[in-house]
Amino acid sequence: MKIFNKIYNTGWGLLSALLVLTACNKLDLDPVPLTAPTQESTPTIGTLLDNPDFSFLKAAVVRAGLAAAPGTPTILQQLSNPALRFTVFAPDNNAFKASGIPSEAVVNGLPVPLVFAIVSYHVVPQVIKAGSIRATFPNFQYPSILNPAPSVSALLRLTTFPSVRSNGAWVNNIPIIAVDIPAVNGVVHKVAALVAPPSTDLWAKISTDAELTYLKAAIQRADSGVAAGGRLQDALDLASNPSAIGSNLTVFAPNDAAFKLFLTGAITKALVGLGLPPATAFGQASLLVGTYGTLLLTNPYAISPVLGATITPTLAKGLIAYHILSSQTGTYAPPGIRVFLVNLPATETAVKTLLNSGIAAHPGVMVKATFVSPFPGVSVVAAATVKGAANSTASNILISSTPPFTSDIHQINGVIHKIDQVLLPQ
Repeated sequence: MKIFNKIYNTGWGLLSALLVLTACNKLDLDPVPLTAPTQESTPTIGTLLDNPDFSFLKAAVVRAGLAAAPGTPTILQQLSNPALRFTVFAPDNNAFKASGIPSEAVVNGLPVPLVFAIVSYHVVPQVIKAGSIRATFPNFQYPSILNPAPSVSALLRLTTFPSVRSNGAWVNNIPIIAVDIPAVNGVVHKVAALVAPPSTDLWAKISTDAELTYLKAAIQRADSGVAAGGRLQDALDLASNPSAIGSNLTVFAPNDAAFKLFLTGAITKALVGLGLPPATAFGQASLLVGTYGTLLLTNPYAISPVLGATITPTLAKGLIAYHILSSQTGTYAPPGIRVFLVNLPATETAVKTLLNSGIAAHPGVMVKATFVSPFPGVSVVAAATVKGAANSTASNILISSTPPFTSDIHQINGVIHKIDQVLLPQ
């Protein structure tokens, strides 16, 4: 476990060229004035929403306009302005129905702030044609017009994550089913379901999920003795650290069953090292885990000084860092990256984790996704794995097709994927 002692805290040109062309031969030509091209005024994205297939979306955009401050243009007015530029990831009526909204009447009955947030998250204030969406790992983020925390900063924008692979195109984990529908003020991409904006942060999910109690305890152990502002929790929790809204992390979250197996194995190994027969050691380890549960992580000294000296905050910190992806640029460049399952490569690929902040040469984890096409033109992930350097087998990323979802758990400052093994570094 010496590897964890290397963990340390980390914080965060414009090239221009001028080409001058000089004619060598001087020709006497009568200059012909150029006529400036005219700006077409239709169709705008706003008028494209008059298509009957987008009647639910049009109703949502109109309802979202009720949230506009007096004197400011509504979203529909902005989308109808030929001088502005937007990309809209547009759910058609079938997409609304697939997301549990069966009619325009239901749209018109939803709370205005909710509709405003949903609509705003589908709108990006720049033109992103399909050909410019990144086709390699990791995906690139584009800010929407949705500000998730105006009280923190008027400049904040919640980002979307379009991606293209050989087997499909998505925004976040939602399939894009038609691309590059043109308008004079931008482009529309039709999506298969609503691209729901997140409303809570990573810590809110981890600290309240009944399947992640051991992960919560491990984070608390990692933060033991650390002042507020320097804790792992501060990178996850907007309540304690509003600037964590920009953390943008991908967390592979071992569920409680995975942590129990890990602790049982680790304690068994330690007891065997003290001279106990393997069967006896396993029995005692199982009893300890069954009796004390998360206390083994939050306060192991309360159980045994030996356990307290073994399950140290440094050990816990390194272990948690190994379950969070980092930026993949350079030798190590925080912050993290947000990776949905559809953004994972189809062949097993090494990616860096936050553990690389202290051990730049560490191999990181191996990730892989298996794609299937349940419908023509739609590709989804049927299975995915992540493997630690010291794990004998890969951990499964748990995937559920119905709530409560276990993968692609989209939070304001990151995304969570539950896994069935604790990832072990070298």
